[in-house]
Order: sequence, then C-alpha cells, then structure tokens
Amino acid sequence: MSVGPHCICVNAQVYSSVIRIPVAHVEIVAENRVGRRIHKHIRSLAVPRFVGSAGEYEARRYIVEEFQNARYNVEERPFTASFFPLEILPRLIPAITVMVLVMGFFALPVVPLFSVEAGVLVLLLLFLSSRWHRSAERMYRFRSFGTLRSKNILASHPEDTNLLTIVFTAHYDSKSQNWSGPVRTLLFGSLACTAAFTSLLLIVCAIVPLPRQVLLPGVFLSTLLFLPCLATTSGNESPGAYDNASGVALLLELARSFAGESPAVNLHFIATGGEEAGLCGAVALVNDPSFRQVCPPARTIIVNLDGIGSKGPLRITDRFGIPPVRTG
Repeated sequence: MSVGPHCICVNAQVYSSVIRIPVAHVEIVAENRVGRRIHKHIRSLAVPRFVGSAGEYEARRYIVEEFQNARYNVEERPFTASFFPLEILPRLIPAITVMVLVMGFFALPVVPLFSVEAGVLVLLLLFLSSRWHRSAERMYRFRSFGTLRSKNILASHPEDTNLLTIVFTAHYDSKSQNWSGPVRTLLFGSLACTAAFTSLLLIVCAIVPLPRQVLLPGVFLSTLLFLPCLATTSGNESPGAYDNASGVALLLELARSFAGESPAVNLHFIATGGEEAGLCGAVALVNDPSFRQVCPPARTIIVNLDGIGSKGPLRITDRFGIPPVRTG
C-alpha cells in the first residue's frame, strides 16, 4: 500500500489494476461508520435509567455485552449507598440555616451573645456544606433513609506494573429534576449569599446597638428562598442522551478501538453507576482497595467522559465553595 497526497493506492494480487480511493472519502466513510455505532449506542442507552431502576439494569446489561463483544474481561463490582446525601442533606442544611437565623433574630434583644453564636454557626454551616470532605462519604452508610444498589463495570487490558495507567470512565445512570440546573444554582446560590450576609449583619447587630429590624429583609428572603429549595426533587423521567449516554457511547467505541491493540500504557474502561445520586459509584470505586492497587494514584490518569456532544460552551469550574478556593 502506498499513500499519496490526495489518494490511497491499494495493490491486491487478485486485481489486474491498482484501485485508487480518495483519502477524504476513506476518512468520511470511516468516520461515518464510527459515528453510526456511537449513535446506535446512544439510542440504545437513552432511556430513563435512574439508579436502581429497570432502565439502569438494561443499560448495564448493554454495556457489559458491548465490552464482552470487544473481547474484554468484564468485571461488575456491586455497591450500596444511602439516599441521605441526595434526598435529606440538601434539605436539612438549608432548614438548619434558616432556623438558626430566625432564632438569632428573636434572641437579639434578650441574649445578644446567642445571636453572635447563631451568626457564626450559619457561616460555619455554609463553609462546611460548600466543600466535600472524605468524612462526608460516611453518610452513604445511613441506610435507614433508603438504600440504593448499583454496579460499576470494569473492562481492562492485561496489567503491566511498569507502565502508566490510563482510566477512561463515564457514568451510565440518569435522573430528572423538577427544577432545571440554572434555576437550582440560582436558588441555592441566592440562599447561601443571603444567609451569609444576614449572619454577618446579625453579628454586627449584637456587637453594635442597631435595631434588629435591619435583619428583617435578610431573614424574610432566606425563609422565602428556602421553600423552593425544599421542593427540589429527583425522578426517573430523563433519557439522559447527553448526560450521559453520549459519554458511555464514546467510552464503548474507545474500548472497541483499543481491543486488538497492545498500547504502551495500562488501559481501563469503567462505566460507573450512581453518579446522579451523589457520585456514590465513583466514591465506592476509589475506596476499593483492589482498584487502588491496580490503579495507584502515583501513576494513574483518569479521563472522565461526560456530556459529550452537548451544545454551548464548555465551562470548567476551577473555584468552588464559600469562600471560593481553587481546585484541580
């Protein structure tokens, strides 16, 4: 086979002449073939598949079959987690915040010191709830609030401990919510900012003799914002084509393309469950001693595929929390 600037020449003994195919045509045909397979994966996966649902089970079975068809050894690792971080905690923290602000407002004329403590407590709640701590993962053990069950799906090349390890991962579950993402961000962000400002003003009012009426707008607005935050619910109505059937489709095609190769790295392809329930599948994976042994942090790169093909700009969050801190 010889390659020219505008064509590929294929010389086969069974033919009496050289076959000339334009390079662009070959690339388009190959691209369309892969694209058709990706679209097939998306159509097969894009059904409501909240963690623990029948749709999630069907998606998991499809992914396992595709990995097996690509001649991978497939491992399913089950995990369980509590609904507490998903359903209870997002309501509990705003409720405590508003309750403490109201108590501080009424206690101001009688016990100013309590109002100072209330303001500090609200600021501490906002600070801690805006960050992720390893200790927060223990909340997945609160089984009395409901238990979810799912599995992580792993497909791997043979392991060589001397090589760099690259993990491609994508979550395969989906969920719907009664409020859109921008609306939820606006609601919870407004509540956090209002509560922080009101708590600071509460401390000032307790130290400097100011009438407590200046706190009324902040207390009232915090209470008003809390009500729709309380009403946010998750469901199983979203087919999740972008989030994240497209990411899983690309994961399957990457695995297929490397199935017959011998890359100079260790490759793992992992479909995680329970991402929409507080990342519990990923948390269970990285806390698994056997996974940490195969993929030691010192020589492992993880590439997460999520929202592939969605419209609009790509926004990377490099700061989070109250006050904002940088993150990798």
